[in-house]
Amino acid sequence: NKTAIQINAGLYHVCALLNDYSLKCWGSNTKGQLGIGSTSEVGSSPGDMGDGLNSVDLGSGYTAKQVVAGNKHTCVLLNNGSVKCWGDHTSGQLGGGQTQATGDSSDELGDNLPVLDLGLPAIQISAQYDHTCAILIDNSIKCWGEGSLGRLGSGDIDNIGDEPGELSSQSVVDLNSSEVS
Repeated sequence: NKTAIQINAGLYHVCALLNDYSLKCWGSNTKGQLGIGSTSEVGSSPGDMGDGLNSVDLGSGYTAKQVVAGNKHTCVLLNNGSVKCWGDHTSGQLGGGQTQATGDSSDELGDNLPVLDLGLPAIQISAQYDHTCAILIDNSIKCWGEGSLGRLGSGDIDNIGDEPGELSSQSVVDLNSSEVS
């Protein structure tokens, strides 16, 4: 009796937030982006879907409020305003301070999957190819991951989130305009 209340499609995978606030993903899983603790694809064989589709283990006491999917990564906004991400991390798009994939092994999920240190709770998230952004509770924005073309709004083209402590010390995106006299 579960139904979808939100769906988000990445380049090769799809995730659905269900009416019990659990999360299920299917499609390509080369970097663990489905959050099932393996790199096996899901959805192309009989029995993969429905009851055969495992929920993502978000950890004790956590439920999903929003899910976003990028190229080969997935992030979720949790019930307490925190954010967790898994999958490909080559450009820092998970914000975890390293470049190894996360979620391709079961010991990397659930309570072992860290929440991101954004400084403040998030109220909305968005992901694209290899980067992720969050609107924080004070309506400021933080982005992390692949920095080319200025997509992170940081004033340069550096990746953010691929080194320890980068995300917590990162400035918010400056959207203020200055008047020209």
